[in-house]
Amino acid sequence: MTALTQEQKKLIDDNFYEGLDENELDKTKFELLTSPYELQYLAENHNWDGGVKILHWIAESSICSEATALELFWLSQPKEYQKYNLTENIDGDYVGDENEIFQLIKTVLNNFKNGFYKKTDIHFDPTVHIEAEQQVPEFMKQATNGEETYIYLEKSEVDNWFGETLENKIKRCDTPIELYNVASFVKYQLDNRAELILKHPLCDKGIALMLFWRLKTFRNIWFETSSLATEIVTKIRNNEYPEILAYNPKLDREIKMSEPKPKWKIPEMMKKPV
Repeated sequence: MTALTQEQKKLIDDNFYEGLDENELDKTKFELLTSPYELQYLAENHNWDGGVKILHWIAESSICSEATALELFWLSQPKEYQKYNLTENIDGDYVGDENEIFQLIKTVLNNFKNGFYKKTDIHFDPTVHIEAEQQVPEFMKQATNGEETYIYLEKSEVDNWFGETLENKIKRCDTPIELYNVASFVKYQLDNRAELILKHPLCDKGIALMLFWRLKTFRNIWFETSSLATEIVTKIRNNEYPEILAYNPKLDREIKMSEPKPKWKIPEMMKKPV
């Protein structure tokens, strides 16, 4: 892949940095990008937690490469949107995030079908994403044995934990049940909380299993979930977590274990490396 100059990277870094509000995005600055390599760099360095407006610009650009568009498609976690018809808009909780991502998926699908994207030497292999979308293994549906769990934290309290405060709360957990309590609220703040909890030395099989199902249920608003879910499955399969706390996913009212029947199919052309 053609390397970008420092000037090209600086233009992107100066105008599309993490933390920039979507309302502050300048389309005229985006139009200064003139190569698919610049769009690839922008896509790879974008934090999806900041919104997907800039990703729509990339997907709609005539200089976007097939590889970049395909990567956007799979990072959007399309399986989570197969429960909707391609002709509908999404209503309900997180409508802003969900509907915008669904529109991004549909844009990429339509443009791929019409041969809109450029063929370049940029590569992307969707295999790892496809594998992550496979059916959940049966052992991930089984309860863990251990101490009885309970929730003592309040949602209103946890909602006020951000950034360094959040990281410190997680790092300072000194019992599995305390870490379990923090993990139980993972659906409300899908920043780096799940990854920090999984790396905590007190993370056990019950906590990891709960995180898996929390992420699976709510992952359509966080693009890193697929790799984390795969990591959890692998470690549970290999018995890498101690079994300390009791957790039964079939009794967890916060999660969804059943898969709705897909209302559209992912085309075979979207499953091939480019």
